[in-house]
Amino acid sequence: MNKQTSLCIKAIAIIMMVATHLFSLYASSSIISVTLPNGRLFSSYIGYACGLCVALFAFLTGFGLQKSFEGKSIGGVYLYSLKKIVVFLLEYWVILFSLFFPFYACTVAGAVDWMMILRSLIGWGGVLIPFSWYVYFYLGVLLTLPVVRYLFPKGRLLGVLLAYIPLTALAFVWGWLDKTDQFTLYRELVVYYVCVLGGFSFAKYGLFEAVRSGLNKVKLDHWWFYLPLSLLSMAAVSLVRNVLLFPFAILPILFACVCLFERPLPPWVLFPLSWLGKLSMPIWFIHYVFFADYINGFIPLYSVVMSPRIGIIILTFALVICIPIALIYYAFFAWIGRFVYKKNKKSV
Repeated sequence: MNKQTSLCIKAIAIIMMVATHLFSLYASSSIISVTLPNGRLFSSYIGYACGLCVALFAFLTGFGLQKSFEGKSIGGVYLYSLKKIVVFLLEYWVILFSLFFPFYACTVAGAVDWMMILRSLIGWGGVLIPFSWYVYFYLGVLLTLPVVRYLFPKGRLLGVLLAYIPLTALAFVWGWLDKTDQFTLYRELVVYYVCVLGGFSFAKYGLFEAVRSGLNKVKLDHWWFYLPLSLLSMAAVSLVRNVLLFPFAILPILFACVCLFERPLPPWVLFPLSWLGKLSMPIWFIHYVFFADYINGFIPLYSVVMSPRIGIIILTFALVICIPIALIYYAFFAWIGRFVYKKNKKSV
């Protein structure tokens, strides 16, 4: 998987994330949709299937980190991880305090819950942006994967089994014991860590190349083979609604994307997807503006974006609002990055 493909997958994943929040988590009843015999709206099934977005991001995290770790010593790996942590946190804090905190402070009329703000710095507990829980998960990955990677053997089969089986089994037993679903979030974090290890193992053992090579011998390494499998996996997730399927359900989608985006495609396809992939992390946080009560009290963004009541128009409308804001932050972060780079270069 090359960088171009990774960006395109991030673009698809962030579209899925916005869709799952609009169609399933928050607003399915506001959308014109077919009501199925079981009383549920069809849009809610689409929304739940799009919940695979975080699993895709987690897989790409593991894949990208392993590629970045290759050839580095343990000290070099941790230095790289610490740099990633600093950059990631600073960018997240800029979005947190420039876009969300001012509205919150105005809403509470100065009676700021500073403990909540402190938790918001890493997305832990009741926070200003509930979608930011991935912040502390990502920090945990950056701190643990440099050590965990040494547990994996050279053997491909054993390594893949180690990536997928132990923690999936733990999550299954955890779910079986937790009858009240009191610790559902933490069990889901275990599942997402399986996705990270899945991406790590695919990078370490060259599994995309190996599997595609085998399928190519029987003339099956084509998008028309992977696409139906992707739709079936999404349908299974939507019907069964169990996060244990996530690490495995994303695999056909990933293979379909690798097969499709690593072939020559016209610029009008690759250019917007690449840029949307670059903006995916800011959009992850920014799109909470539609659901934050302390923002909608001033600007009725939720009512505006839901007004069309047609799913595809709502999704497009939401992205049209988020993308310009994300571009502003992206340009600001790029400018800061160039400024720091020039300063460091002069000091050498």
